[in-house]
Amino acid sequence: MVFALFVLGDFSVAFGQAYEGKPCTTKGNPALAKLEVGQDLGSLDQSLTGAFSAWATSTLAASGKMPAATPAPGEDDELNEAAWRRDEWSCMYAADKAFDGKVETAWCEGVKGTGAGEVVLVKVDVSRSISIWTGLGKSPALFAANARPRKVALWVLAAEKALAHQYGTGFSGIRVLARGEAELADQNGFQELALPKFELPEGTAATFLAIQILSVYPGKRYPDCCISEVVNPEG
Repeated sequence: MVFALFVLGDFSVAFGQAYEGKPCTTKGNPALAKLEVGQDLGSLDQSLTGAFSAWATSTLAASGKMPAATPAPGEDDELNEAAWRRDEWSCMYAADKAFDGKVETAWCEGVKGTGAGEVVLVKVDVSRSISIWTGLGKSPALFAANARPRKVALWVLAAEKALAHQYGTGFSGIRVLARGEAELADQNGFQELALPKFELPEGTAATFLAIQILSVYPGKRYPDCCISEVVNPEG
């Protein structure tokens, strides 16, 4: 993923300018819950921190202690790194964690109950094979503790345009191409994800997969339903 510098490394190394992002929110993009084949979803931004709130219908609130939003006394913070650390913490379970290349992280929905009906959008090449790691794959204990999707609805989407900017890429003309459903095994590891049939428009700039939770394998401790990773397994 070409936009991962801001989440994988030191902010000052990734950017030579002050951070101007925002925190993630638990409430997301309600339009994702009403997808229909042929629908124009409009535009989405793949960039800093809170932008990924729009890539899911909800996001689980971060856990643990929130980092200070202001620098320590005497600390030089010209790049606003303290605010970045706070906002990145708030995005602990945001949608980008489902396609950041790390099974230790995950998108987790943030509503009460089983999470049925919640949707996450991931950027992935739908013209190639796709694998999914459901649940929280950081450890066997966390996988068992949290809920995992059992049956899901799948929407294939394509963007007409992709415009790079200083913090990432903006996608526009995003259209829903096809819908299907899949039954997932309850396993702590990758499994193949079969997509519905579709035809990519000529000149497609990027493709996405929207995954809606229809039913779950309940967690032993928590009701939150998570997806660790959606990838093209051959790299």
